[in-house]
Formats: sequence, structure tokens, C-alpha cells
Amino acid sequence: MIHIIHGSDPFRIQDRVRQLCAQHPNAQWIDLTEKTSINEFMATCNQHSLFNPHCFIRYKNPSFLTQKTTDSLADLLNCLSTIQASAAHTLVVYTTKPIDKRFKTAKQCLSLAQDEQINAFTDWEQGKVIRWIGERIRYYGLTADTTVASAIWQVHHCDLYHTDQLIQTVHAYLGTATHINRQTLTDMHAFPTQSMIDAHEALKTNRPTQLLRAVMHLLNDKQDPVYIITSLANQCRRHIQIMSDRSASPATLSKQLGANPYFIEQLQKSLTSSHTMDSLTRQYKRLIAADFMLKSGSHDSQVALLIAVQPLPSKKPMQ
Repeated sequence: MIHIIHGSDPFRIQDRVRQLCAQHPNAQWIDLTEKTSINEFMATCNQHSLFNPHCFIRYKNPSFLTQKTTDSLADLLNCLSTIQASAAHTLVVYTTKPIDKRFKTAKQCLSLAQDEQINAFTDWEQGKVIRWIGERIRYYGLTADTTVASAIWQVHHCDLYHTDQLIQTVHAYLGTATHINRQTLTDMHAFPTQSMIDAHEALKTNRPTQLLRAVMHLLNDKQDPVYIITSLANQCRRHIQIMSDRSASPATLSKQLGANPYFIEQLQKSLTSSHTMDSLTRQYKRLIAADFMLKSGSHDSQVALLIAVQPLPSKKPMQ
């Protein structure tokens, strides 16, 4: 059996590899890397075919999937065909490097395997990320209120690694309990979950003082200023997308942003009552300027962040 897992999402690809390997808990896996040549790979397969009735191989970033090659092509395809037909062989191949299916080798290899492509979520695929968070909560044997997955998304957005770490920490925090609610997240003072939710809410409703207060809490919780700026800038950019075309229906925007139409409709109402396009654009420019300060090294990271969220006079009264 051959599995080929590829795409642009390192976390979910590694996680899928772990799931496949867990199906054979007693197996002794042979690990190969991109430094392994095609001939070395075939020798490994053949050697274990002779002396071991079962062969389990994990192969990371094989060159024959990502680079054009003609060396030993016929032998390679014959070897893979044998593995695919053999009940004694399990080969898990995975890569985050682009696979060019125009290459004959890659195309034929994919045709011989169970092919899974896992691409990273984009910033506008909020609905897909929230569904993944719900699935991840269930993966750890937990249940949650309907708003919990959305609350966790507001903290880490498309950062699946830190999202998974947060869910695992919640699991440990719960002890023998298995249900997560918003209060659970609020009670976990070791994590800046509620403060990040407060920051996003303050940005959405144009409340600069509350935004500054939430950011101060995040910094006190030792949250990375770079992450805070990135998270707020992503939200601000999404709000600008929604505000820039008020004639677009929630259904149209939901397809563009990957969010529920009802959620978009409610967000439109909130943004329209709290912001002008000018106020959103000004805030976004301040966050981008802070990001530049960080990357250029001209300012301390915390100073740059605080400059970006310091209350400024607004053309629209605060709510």
C-alpha cells in the first residue's frame, strides 16, 4: 500500500502521516529523507522484501516527486507497483514541496498511490478553519459549546500548530471533564485567549481605549507582539474587504471570504455602525507601519505595537 500526502500545509500533512502510522502501532518504521537516492530507496524495499515479511517505510520529500528525473525510472515504477500490490508493504510518502504533475515520474507515481493533497487554509477561509477546530476538539475526545471553535479561531486564525497546542492545553486544564465553554477559555489566565477576543471585538466596534487595554493584557501575558500585530492586521484587512463593497450581498461576500452568510451580515451591520472606510484604513496603515518598524529594527517590538493601537481622534463618535 502506498500513500502520498502532499500540499502546502505542514501541520496537517505531518498530522496525517502520524494518523497513518498509528494504524500500525507495533511497526518498526524505516525513515528515508530527500538525501536518499532512488537506488537506495529501491534497495531498502528489496532488502526487506527478502528478510522481513512486513516492511513499513516513511519517505520525506523524495526527489522523484518534486524534480524531473529519468534515472532508473522504469525500475522505480516497477518497485512502486510491487509495493502497491503487496499486502506486506506500507509506504508513506510526504512532502510540502510543490509537485509538478507535468513531470512523467511524479504523474505516474501519484497514479500508483492513494493521493492526498492538503493545502494550507487561506486568510479568507474562516469557515473551513472553524470546522477544522471543531474536528480537532472532537479528535481529543472533547465536546464544546457552538461558539468555542469560533472563539479559538479569533485567537490563532490559520495558525494550526498553536491552535492545536491551545486545545491540548485546554484538555489538560479540564482534567477529567470533557466539555469546553467560553468560560473555560476565560478562566485559563495562563493563556491570553479572552484578551485576544477582547482586542478583536474592540477593533471591530471601533473602541480604541478598549483595544489598548486588551493589547496591554496580551503583553502582560507575554504574548508575542509580532503575532498580535499580524492577527489585528489580518482582521482589519478582512473588515476593509467587507466595507469596500457595500453593494455586495452577504452571500457573495461569504463565498469570497469563506464565512457563513449570516456571520457576514451581522459583521456588516456592526462595521457600518462603528466605522467609516477612512477609520478602518487609518488603523490598518498604523498596524502595517508597526510591522515595518519591527522588521526594520527601528523600534522595540512592544513600543511599535503600542504606537499602532494608541487612541487617536476619530471622525466618527466612539460607540
